[in-house]
Amino acid sequence: MSAAGELVVVVVVTRHRRELLAESLRVIAAQSRPVDHVVVVDNGPDEDAEAVVRAAGLPVTYLLSQRNLGGAGASPWAC
Repeated sequence: MSAAGELVVVVVVTRHRRELLAESLRVIAAQSRPVDHVVVVDNGPDEDAEAVVRAAGLPVTYLLSQRNLGGAGASPWAC
């Protein structure tokens, strides 16, 4: 958390894009201001996606949707 008490939380929505997800998480991890938490919403059940998320070394919440909600429908509150 920053000195001002502000949090940086990133939400990533994915569906069957394991390589792109891995690259996105690498870029997020390399930010000059470390993120406080990452939420990954997986719109397509894919065991490899969860493994990529867990291996990223970031503070993360992984949410698996059993159906594709689309980018706009994939907020953590819609799952």
